[in-house]
Amino acid sequence: MDGGAAVSNSPADAFIAYRRSGGREPSDDERLDVWADGRFHARRTVGGRRIGRFGGSLEDSAVADLRAVVGAVGAVGDLAVDTPMDGATVSLLVAGREARIGSNERVEGPWGVLLSAVKALLDGPVLAQPVAAIELDASSGHATLRHVGEEATEVDAGSISVRAVRLDAQGAMLGRWQGTTRPPRAEDAPTAAAAWTEAGPGWQLELPFRHGLELAVDDWLQVWVTLRLREAGERRTGRLFLAVSGAV
Repeated sequence: MDGGAAVSNSPADAFIAYRRSGGREPSDDERLDVWADGRFHARRTVGGRRIGRFGGSLEDSAVADLRAVVGAVGAVGDLAVDTPMDGATVSLLVAGREARIGSNERVEGPWGVLLSAVKALLDGPVLAQPVAAIELDASSGHATLRHVGEEATEVDAGSISVRAVRLDAQGAMLGRWQGTTRPPRAEDAPTAAAAWTEAGPGWQLELPFRHGLELAVDDWLQVWVTLRLREAGERRTGRLFLAVSGAV
């Protein structure tokens, strides 16, 4: 930007403002703000191999593609589709237009194209630029959490649960297993004690993973990890996911 003009980081000035919230526990609590110059701030809490806080800049070509799609949305009206019970709601605000829909709805037209583009950003360029995030790494025999990014976050090491599901090539379930890092709870305690720890550069945690599920070459192992995060005193529950091939 020229002329020494101030750069706004306010969501109100964002070129695209995406929110996803609600649903069953752990409920979604995600956001992505993209400004006209390609800068973005994001938070992911559910799904994928990384959750936490992300930020950086998009390639010029990606910003140009977004501008074209936003222009098409500006020519149509707002969109509202009721969210099913227990579902998450997506809100997307661009060019003075707003869409509010259930997260699993299939949307056609310009809104559908824009939603697909935003999801592609969240799964690609956004995840590649972590600020303070937790990453899941897993194989058929181990699962590890590690910090990614330059800033620290906090993890409740006593809140972590791990679930593994073995599927065949057709997606049929062949077995499942669940483990946890939670310590035994005292009979008179309403909830398990928290074990908050700072997760900064270099932090990692090996997870319990003695699942005993033997994978054939064509099998898949779905790995789910649920945990609590805290940043600036604000707590959120997150869920990581990774699919491991039996061929590896």
